[in-house]
Amino acid sequence: MKRTTNKKKRKKLFIRKKKLLATKKTALKWFVFLFSISTIASLGTGYLYYQTLINLSSRDKQSILKGYSLLREFEQQIEISGNQSEEQIKTEENIRHLATKLASFGTVKLVY
Repeated sequence: MKRTTNKKKRKKLFIRKKKLLATKKTALKWFVFLFSISTIASLGTGYLYYQTLINLSSRDKQSILKGYSLLREFEQQIEISGNQSEEQIKTEENIRHLATKLASFGTVKLVY
């Protein structure tokens, strides 16, 4: 760049350059800050997800297995009710019973 001979123009250019550098510095600081916050948040979320995958208790495993078996029985009863019309009342009672069991299979009683 060619140096200007006018003192006022030099001063304006110097001030403009200083402001530009200041805005670049603040932008860089904000970028580093937000990047570090997002990195910490994502690592925390990953850690919590990992812990929930690893730390299933035996009661949780039993309730999951119970839920799958109830779903299988529910599907069988629906197939039976679609095929037969003779024992319609009995299959409807079975479906209602299984529906109430499915609604409450995941509840765990806390013992203190």
